[in-house]
Amino acid sequence: VAGVALSWRVDVNDFSLHHFYKNRLVRCYLGASRSRERDADWFTGFDPDDDVRLRAFDHENPEKSKYPGPYPIINTALNLVGGKDLAWQERKAASFVFTPKYCGYDVDRAVLTKSTDGVYDDAYVPTERFYQPGSGPMLGMAMAISGAAANPNMGRASTPALAFLMTVFNVRLGWWVGNPRSAPSPKATSPWLGLPYTALELFGAADDEKNYVNLSDGGHFENLGVYELLRRGCRYIIACDSGQDGKFLGEDLGTLIRQARTDFGIEIEIDIDRIRDRSPEGLSRTHCVVGKIHY
Repeated sequence: VAGVALSWRVDVNDFSLHHFYKNRLVRCYLGASRSRERDADWFTGFDPDDDVRLRAFDHENPEKSKYPGPYPIINTALNLVGGKDLAWQERKAASFVFTPKYCGYDVDRAVLTKSTDGVYDDAYVPTERFYQPGSGPMLGMAMAISGAAANPNMGRASTPALAFLMTVFNVRLGWWVGNPRSAPSPKATSPWLGLPYTALELFGAADDEKNYVNLSDGGHFENLGVYELLRRGCRYIIACDSGQDGKFLGEDLGTLIRQARTDFGIEIEIDIDRIRDRSPEGLSRTHCVVGKIHY
């Protein structure tokens, strides 16, 4: 009874390390771009104005129509650790994106669902109607979720024992958001009763069939951030691999090539031997290589 009462009064998202992580990312990176304008708290160094709405980066947004920069696509992992679809039991995740126009994901069974009982026939929602209707999610929140490397449910890196321990000790950087498949859920920022969703994290049972879905680091699905660019058919893609790959195995690149072939029928030809071939001093023969994408 005490647990139910507390989970009703204490938000499942607020009772995590996410804000601890997010506030410092916003202060460090977004605050740095407005150092002369900041009016930070004398004790914490935080300034609420450091963060901005993600929809402000939409070139067609009348509020920020003069924004000339690149179109951001922030990649996160939709955890499908407890899903019933055996085809996803290796990945245990899917790609969930935050963009200035739309937020959501594309899983075959979600897109092909044709139902009139409160479930959308696709899994994307206009950004201004998602999470906080009329304004949409903040850039800092999306950025922190995208970098939430420590979470009980971590896509293909998930294990039952690790999920249990991380939940018990509240090592949770991920975030629960309304499932874009369900019509009512994007209107609320968090579950009104958090205990059932805490249990899903505890037992590694997050999926895409509930009213809320669990998001974590995009690298828990695809670590180069190229997957969504391939979906959009980009002609030129520059991938900066900053993964922890001390042995130069190219595991992240291999994962991307396999996912591209399986999901999109796209073949990627690239030879990284010149990067892997190192001198006695540990330096590669070249700092980059060029490959071909066959759409």
